[in-house]
Amino acid sequence: PLTATMGDYAAAEVLRRFGLIVRSQAAQHAGRVLKQIGDEFMLMFAEPADAIAFGLAMDRFVDAEPQFPALHIGAHTGTVLYREGDYIGGTINLAARVASAGAAGQFLVTEDLRDAAGPHPEVDFVALPPRRLKGIAEPICLIEVRSHISDRSKRETDPVCGMLLHPGDVAAQLTWAGETFMFCS
Repeated sequence: PLTATMGDYAAAEVLRRFGLIVRSQAAQHAGRVLKQIGDEFMLMFAEPADAIAFGLAMDRFVDAEPQFPALHIGAHTGTVLYREGDYIGGTINLAARVASAGAAGQFLVTEDLRDAAGPHPEVDFVALPPRRLKGIAEPICLIEVRSHISDRSKRETDPVCGMLLHPGDVAAQLTWAGETFMFCS
């Protein structure tokens, strides 16, 4: 949707900025990028609390960045296997499913990660109802990580491209069926 809305060059610039900040924040939080596929990154952290700190840093970046897509952030903790140049296993699969389970702008973790990370002064851990995730046999209880300092409530999400919009970024708005939608272009 981003390339269709903004064009290839603008989308490529967003992806470049995103890649730079992911790599920078990963390094600052004892993490490393294992792989990138398009606009998705798989990272590994030394400690579960580092994954939480990284997710919060990414939230702060998106909150401050003008016309930037909302992120889907998900994390899990556990052992992984390294085979033929790639990380595989149940931990990897569950982490990927957790990331894809959230709405745009939502930071989700598993109960295991929350418990392993311990309390964090900047966040509330909000338990969500159990849900089924693709390829996972049993329903999973996910935890939403909500920052105390996030100002996202003042931002609108473009329903076409997923861009988070500050009030000054809104190029057009439309009211349909009693609901108002904001657009970046």
